[in-house]
Amino acid sequence: MLDNKYSLEELMNQIIGVLPKIGPSLGVFFLTLWIASFVAKIIRSPMERRDVDPELILLLQLITKWVIRVLGMVIAVEILAAGTLTSLIAGFGIAGFTIGFALQDVAKNFGESAIEFSAYCWVDTKEIGLNEATDAGIKEIKDAFAQQDIKIPCPTRTVLSTTI
Repeated sequence: MLDNKYSLEELMNQIIGVLPKIGPSLGVFFLTLWIASFVAKIIRSPMERRDVDPELILLLQLITKWVIRVLGMVIAVEILAAGTLTSLIAGFGIAGFTIGFALQDVAKNFGESAIEFSAYCWVDTKEIGLNEATDAGIKEIKDAFAQQDIKIPCPTRTVLSTTI
């Protein structure tokens, strides 16, 4: 019975110790939310003046917002419980490194049944968007290959198994 009382007192002391850190932690978090929105608005106006594709502007805004928000969450948690987040971030780094190497092999395998080349062209993005121009270019190349009866064969892989 004495152990339960001690653990309850210890829990209450830990809660009381964290209370003064909650205000600054929430303050940092909400400040980073505001900063994320502000920076996203700053990104938009110069890109609109340069006639950048609206989808690209939106993508850059979203990436910027989420990077700043995640950074704010990391800082807020670090204020709340100093030192506990370091090992978590290190674990995410190792996981990202591992996933990157795994995806590298997958990306290399995509090129085995394809002809890879670059085609450069000039497009007026005011008349047609970048994605539409890319799509039209790919269709034209495919049609040109079909007219010349050019076929790209897919490799056949045979897996043989034997019992030992």
